This record gives sequence, C-alpha cells and structure tokens, in this order.
Amino acid sequence: MTVFGGGDPIFDTQPRPISWMLQEIEAKRLALPDFQRDFVWDPAATRDLLVSIMSKFPSGSLLMLRQPSTGIHAFAPRAFAGAPDLSVNATPPMLVLDGQQRLTSLYQAHRGVGDARYLVNLASLVDSASPLDVEAVDFDALVTFETVKAGRPIQSDNADWQKDNWVFPVHQYLQADAGFDAWVEQAVAHHGGDSDTQLSRRLRLSSVRRALLTPLGSYNFPVVELDEQTTMIAVCKIFETLNLRGVKLSVFELITARVWAYGQNLRDLWASARQQHQVLVDYNVDPYNVLQAVTLRSTGSAQRAKVLDLRAENIQAHWNTVIEGYADALEFVRDQCWVQTEKWLPYGMILVPMAAAWDVIRDAPSKKRGVALERMKQYFGAPYSPPTSIKAETVRHRQTTCCCEHGWPARVTLPQRLSPTLHSTKVRSRTPARTAVRSIAGRWFW
Repeated sequence: MTVFGGGDPIFDTQPRPISWMLQEIEAKRLALPDFQRDFVWDPAATRDLLVSIMSKFPSGSLLMLRQPSTGIHAFAPRAFAGAPDLSVNATPPMLVLDGQQRLTSLYQAHRGVGDARYLVNLASLVDSASPLDVEAVDFDALVTFETVKAGRPIQSDNADWQKDNWVFPVHQYLQADAGFDAWVEQAVAHHGGDSDTQLSRRLRLSSVRRALLTPLGSYNFPVVELDEQTTMIAVCKIFETLNLRGVKLSVFELITARVWAYGQNLRDLWASARQQHQVLVDYNVDPYNVLQAVTLRSTGSAQRAKVLDLRAENIQAHWNTVIEGYADALEFVRDQCWVQTEKWLPYGMILVPMAAAWDVIRDAPSKKRGVALERMKQYFGAPYSPPTSIKAETVRHRQTTCCCEHGWPARVTLPQRLSPTLHSTKVRSRTPARTAVRSIAGRWFW
C-alpha cells in the first residue's frame, strides 16, 4: 500500500468473497466502465474457473475503481452481461477495471443466465464409502455444463431430471430458499430407501458441500481498489496496460480506453456510424480499419505502430470525414465494381486509402474526379505484393495527388491492370464466385 516516491497510496487492497460481489452486481452497485470490452469467455473457460475455485486454487486478483457519486469526472457505467440493466443516470460506487471476464462468468453461472448452465455431478460421490479427498476428486467428471440452445428446453432445469441423476445446478447454490440443503432433502426423498440409507446420503452430501461447494460462495478474490481521486488518464493507462495480457483487447478497444479520458467515446461513435450508414453493417467493416484510415490522414501512415499512437485530437479531426469516406467508398465498389458482399473483398485494408482520400476526390472538379474514380477502379483490382499498410500510404498519396490543383495531371505510376485472365496467384486462389466477378469487372473497367 505504498507508492514510489512516498506520499499517500492511491489504492487499497482487501479480500472480497464471491457472494458479496454477486450481491453488489445484482444491486447495481458494482458495474463496468462503458469503454470496457464485451464478455467473450466460452462455457469451457467458465467451467475451468469454477473448478479452480472449488479446488481453492489462486484465480488472480481483481482491480476496481471507487467512483464518486457526483461530478463530471465519473465514468459512464454499464452492467455486466446478464445482470440487471442500469438506469440512465446510474453511478455505481465501484467499477471493475480488471476481472470482467471472471466476474461475468461467475455471475452467469450463479444466476443461471447466459449461454450455459453449470452442473455438479454427485452420483459417484453420494453412495461412495471412500474418504472424501479433495485432491483425488475427478473434477472433469464432477463439474460439467449444458449449452443453452434457442428453442429447446434446458434439460438441467428439470427438477426430476436433477434428482434422478444426482446433478446439482450451480445457480441454486446461493439461493436462500432453494439452496443445496433443500435440494439434498428433495433428492434423498426422491430416491427413497430405508432410514439408514437416507441418513447416510444426507451426511455424505453434507460433507461434499463443506469440502467442495463452500468455495463457490466464500472464495475470496484479492481486490485492489483505486481511490476515487485517481485521474481518468491514469485509470485509462492502467486499464490499457493490464489488458495487454490475459484476454487480449483489439487495437480499437485499447484506443477506446485511452481516448475516453479526453472526451472521445469511440464505442458510441462507432455505434452511431453503423446506425447512420447501413453499408458499414452490410460489409461488416472492422473498426480497426477505420482507425487506420484516420491514422493515414493524420500521420501519412496506416501501420499498426502509428495506429497505437493515435490521439483523441486525431479522432476528433478526422473521424466524421473517414466515416463518410468509408461509406461512399463501399457504395462505389458495390455499384461500380460489382462487389456485392464482404466476401468478395480481398481484404479489409483495401478500402483504407480509399476512405482516407475520398473527400479529396469527392470535392475535385468533375473532370479530375472522373479520372480519379477511374483510377480507383484500377487500384481496387490491382494485385498487392508489399504489406498492405505500406501500400496504402503510397496509394493514398497517389489518389490525393491526382486531384490536387498543383501539377494536374500528375504523373502517377498506378498498379498494373488486371487482365481478364487474372494472372495474380492470390486472386486465382480465391473462391470461384469472387474470381468470376473480378474477371467480369476486369473486362468492364479495364
């Protein structure tokens, strides 16, 4: 609890049990910052986490931020996946910066929501006379899950099926009125037997609860809590650094975290762009490619290192122009180059220089615009040999030069035209449908 150079610590550390954190999520007092990524774990990962917790193994620490109840510096929150929605003006006192995937997994497992239901198979333990040795337990057989499928009933939700098979659902464990003890009474009565058999089963399952199931609620995670006075810039930097390991964030998500502190909400900007331009949705545009176009306009390069250095002022200056350019470029290749689906795009990067230069082409005099668009068609159909991010810098420069007042017409070395036979090995290796359309486009435009 000390900081380099002396002074007061900016964080506190203390253990928090799973049951407490689930209650806080349910009560909307524990949430996520809105710039946090979506939940991505699959059921197998959640199952492994449950096994680790039941085994009392270390499962990592959590990082949280105390948030002031008022003030313009509070981060906008959002609920965990599957948890109750937050009100519009909600300000949860605590936000989770690191540990979202684990807490979301545990919440969904304990509340019976999400894509799977998690189960503890007790059939091999209930009548066993062997001592209950936690280290000898076969957790692969003990803890399983049932995937939820749309339109199909969830088998493990059937109480009779549970009792028939001695299968206890994890999401009932912390329920006050339908917890493990209540389930045991029902299951033992369901199977019948003499009084000694029923008593033996009750005692055995009580031992199972103490040895294996208790950690499901009482397991403590080490929690590091950042003080509410921690600046947004510091919080975003911490968030970015933490998420360079573990579940990898995309470049778009890392930039989202970084620029939030400077008043730019990339999640909202991207959602708004997709809402305003259906073509971005139709062609499943990767927001990283949009950031590449922004970087290309602001720095002259679209390489990843430059994108990672993107600043809020770059986004503010170029975002709207690039979004309009991307939408117009997609409509151009759809209507003029017969690219009717994203599957017919050789790679998403091909649109980056087009989007970055589109406003220059659009605003050029009609004659120059016509020549530039014709050359766009040639560029779009050209084979690529160098890395596309480097090629984009050259092409964007050439496209822009074609429309500049000075030196028109410019002497530009364009990529070679494609012949109808499509000599490019990469193009020939594409699907027959794509090859056919590109071949037709070659005959029409070149």
